Order: sequence, then structure tokens, then C-alpha cells
Amino acid sequence: MKKLLLIPMILFIAACGDNEAKNEKNANEVMNEGEAIMKHSFPDELCYLMTEGSNNEDSNIIHLKFNGNNVTGEMKLLPWQKDASVGIIQGTKTGDIINLEWIYFQEGMKYTEPVVLKMYDNKVMQKATEVNDNGETIIPEGAGFVRSYKKVDCSVLPERDY
Repeated sequence: MKKLLLIPMILFIAACGDNEAKNEKNANEVMNEGEAIMKHSFPDELCYLMTEGSNNEDSNIIHLKFNGNNVTGEMKLLPWQKDASVGIIQGTKTGDIINLEWIYFQEGMKYTEPVVLKMYDNKVMQKATEVNDNGETIIPEGAGFVRSYKKVDCSVLPERDY
């Protein structure tokens, strides 16, 4: 009789030990899937494009590179047959908001402007700016997100001589 009770007990113990291994494996799989989702949600590089003008001939480009919460990249305003504004951007990302400083050259002069972006799945929105009495570009208190850039593959951005 004792032998008959011993066999189910051994099977029960073996099954429990196997479940612990399965649970451990499942927990590791969930962690790996979570890491993959985070990488997919926050890629290292994103590009955005906004076109304007009667024939969409003006292009505005934002190219972002992420290193944790640090953000670098470039921003280009490329009006058709006019002088471009091309420069670097650098700043930080907190949640879906990116606070940047844009350092660019236009007509041989160096300028610095604040840029605030809000990230969405397939676009970014940029806060409105204005020029203060000192001639500096600022983001006024309560400024809304007014410019919309759609997410694009970085390889399809328009090429142009400056």
C-alpha cells in the first residue's frame, strides 16, 4: 500500500517541479517580450516631415536620435527657392514631450531657438513660437502644439543643396 501512495506522490512532486521551471521560463519570456516592446516603442532614430506651400514644395524635417532620455539630431526648414534654416537639435525627452534647443545657420548668421515637441504614434506636434521684444525666439506661456509632422522612413527624406 505504501508503494502505491509513493508513486502518485513522486509524480506530483515531479509535476510541481516542472511547473516551477515553466513559470520561471514564462517570467523570462515575458521580460524579454517587454524589452522588445520597449525597443519597438522607443526606437533609437525617428524622422518626421511636414510639407507646406501651394504644391507642397516647402519641406520641414526633424531627425531625432535617442540615447536614453537624451535626444540629438537635426532640424531643417527648406522653403522652395529661399534660404534654408539647417542645424542641430539637442535636448531631453520626458514621457512624450521632447524639449530641444535648435542651433542653426541662416544667411550666414547663427541662431538658437527653443523647440518643444509632443510625440504621438505616427507624428510629432511642435509648440508655437514667437519673437519677443529683444528679437529672441521664445515659446510663450500657454503655447499650443500647432505644427504637425508625420513620421516617415528616414531614407525617404528629401535631398537638397543648401
